[in-house]
Amino acid sequence: MGAKLLSLLGDNAALDEQADQLVAVATEEGFPFYLAQGTIYRGWVKVKTGDVAEGISLLRRGATAYCATGAKAWMPHHIALVSLASAIAGQIEDAVIQLDDAFQIVDRTGERWFEAELHRHKGRLLLRQGQTDAAEWLYRKALSIAQEQEAKLWELRAAMSSRGSAATKAASPKLAISSLRSTAGSPRGSTPPI
Repeated sequence: MGAKLLSLLGDNAALDEQADQLVAVATEEGFPFYLAQGTIYRGWVKVKTGDVAEGISLLRRGATAYCATGAKAWMPHHIALVSLASAIAGQIEDAVIQLDDAFQIVDRTGERWFEAELHRHKGRLLLRQGQTDAAEWLYRKALSIAQEQEAKLWELRAAMSSRGSAATKAASPKLAISSLRSTAGSPRGSTPPI
């Protein structure tokens, strides 16, 4: 779980260390489930630190090994990492197809914790392809899902990604202030966060 959180937060140095530990222990103890996860996160670190080709290879190998264990949970997140890596490599159409696969898993399994982010990521990809209206619709969808789930991090990310929707423009300042208040203690900042 620590590696998953570090991947979401973008702490590449800590994730690299955690992924290496996870791979070492999983290899030593013969735990294919954890070895697959460690491989996925090791691949993500490679992508984020510039070794995109090796990172994509590790991500794909880890995701395949993860599926081979029979595990189903967390697959939308793992597929999103592969998709993001593909986008970094300039393979936008492949990245969109991977996200569509993640959406199918979400629909089939009901695992919706990452759904808002999937919509936001797809919006960013479509924006890169010049599909601004479709991207804006996905940003609004991401914002709506995040608000419904009361997922403040996803809500803030969706609001910040928006390219001009009246709904997201109106929500952004209010959301940013309420998010800062909820993470920074009192509204005046005089009380340390809990």
